[in-house]
Amino acid sequence: MKWIMLLTAGILEVTWACAMKYSNGFTQLLPSVITAVGYIASAVFYPLQ
Repeated sequence: MKWIMLLTAGILEVTWACAMKYSNGFTQLLPSVITAVGYIASAVFYPLQ
């Protein structure tokens, strides 16, 4: 189960990083929202020891 959570967190990290590129300094609404949600969700999905 921890491997699935770690894999999900890794995918979310890539997602928010790519969305940040397309947000153009957080001037575009949808990529900015994806960046914020992806950043928070990736932190939530990191497995705790």
